[in-house]
Amino acid sequence: MRAYDNAYASYGGLAGFFYFYDNAGKMISSIQPIIGDYGYRKLSQELRIASPATDRLRFVGGLFYQRQWNLDTEVLPAKGLADALSVPGYPNAVWLTKVRRIDRDYAAFGEASFDLTPALTLTGGLRYYKYDNSLTGFVGYGRNPNGPPYNPAGSSRTGVAGCYTSDGKTVRDRTGASLLLPVISGSPCTNVGIFSNGQVLPKSATGDGFIHRLNATWKLDADKMVYATWSRGFRPGGINRRASLPPYAADYLVNYELGAKTKWAGGAIRWNAAIFRQDWQDFQYSFLGQNGFTEIHNGPDARIDGVETDLTLVPAPGFTIAATAAYLDGKIRSNLCAFDDPTFTCRQAGPNGQTNSVVAPAGTRLPVTSRYKLNSTARYEFPLDAKIGAHVQASVTYQSEATSVLRLADPKDPVPIIKPYTLFDTAVGILRGPISAELFVSNIFDVKAPVTAYLQCGKCTFRPYYMILPPRTIGLRVGYAF
Repeated sequence: MRAYDNAYASYGGLAGFFYFYDNAGKMISSIQPIIGDYGYRKLSQELRIASPATDRLRFVGGLFYQRQWNLDTEVLPAKGLADALSVPGYPNAVWLTKVRRIDRDYAAFGEASFDLTPALTLTGGLRYYKYDNSLTGFVGYGRNPNGPPYNPAGSSRTGVAGCYTSDGKTVRDRTGASLLLPVISGSPCTNVGIFSNGQVLPKSATGDGFIHRLNATWKLDADKMVYATWSRGFRPGGINRRASLPPYAADYLVNYELGAKTKWAGGAIRWNAAIFRQDWQDFQYSFLGQNGFTEIHNGPDARIDGVETDLTLVPAPGFTIAATAAYLDGKIRSNLCAFDDPTFTCRQAGPNGQTNSVVAPAGTRLPVTSRYKLNSTARYEFPLDAKIGAHVQASVTYQSEATSVLRLADPKDPVPIIKPYTLFDTAVGILRGPISAELFVSNIFDVKAPVTAYLQCGKCTFRPYYMILPPRTIGLRVGYAF
């Protein structure tokens, strides 16, 4: 609320701009709780057929179907709000979300493996997919169709103002046509959907295609193996809640990977490693747009180069040292534009003729993921007597800097930074039969370690919020195995 009060200071703050008045014309508090009711059902079915795993030529194939159904309701009440300013049918409610989403996924898949030699195996798989996602309902503010006043001053593009009328237009067009009955019972009207032949149909996103996996595995001996993989995966497209925004398309990730899994010195040394390149095509990204709506768009292609490795040493009985490390370098390959531009030159004007601009130039690092991640743990297990075992353990974790988002609603605002951190943990414990106890101290130096940063609203860019890991914690774990 402080963010909106600051943004709308010239109107007298949030309450003044959004017309938070009672029936007598007296200003009321703009502080709002959220009352939510979320319904969810899921049906998943799969038919799978597989040949014996001991055969030289092995096959697995099948069919898949999944249906997910959501009915979500969110009400933002403002006690004492004027009747003309409330969402119709919801007294005192300044905002209502009531949407139904149905996601359907279909697939047919098959994979075969063939042992060219006892040491060399080739595997190939293909999957046909199809998705059909739909969304309909009501999202936004109320509005007095006979206004003024309208609720709120900035509601001309959302809420009742965007609901469909019998002529296929919307309330904001003021054509005098009658308001269509709501698609979802309990909502005032429908503004998330597509008008067709006198009715409102759900917005939909559909698509189909093929993804694949090819893999070669070579066993050098019983303790060492190398492999190569070429695979392609996808995420289905979906629908934006804002009625004026088009659906977003599927995105794809093509992975090229070389790796090794090995044991040495009779298992006293275990080392695994992989090097990979991932081409992320038409990647989906989100940001807070107008009215605080999350918008999801397809961006340009990106490329991620990375190396991952883990090492485990057993230098003496009961003593284990384990370490993992990862390096990731992910960058976008073309400009990200303020308004979608299929050429990514950012010269194509916005939907209402707005001047386009570059909000993230080619070469910008992808958000969230750090360039470096390290983790190491040392553990020593030893007997106290014939019946009681004990252990001591220490670990350290490091993560380098990352950005939180790729873009903001206003490209001039700074992107919140997730700062680097190093954490130290330790523990001592005992075990007697099925009973165990461990005294631990996590985050020994009480580091404020951020894992992500976010904004509460489209006008909150000056005040990012950070999610941090727990502070220094001293505790006792007691367990009983059965």
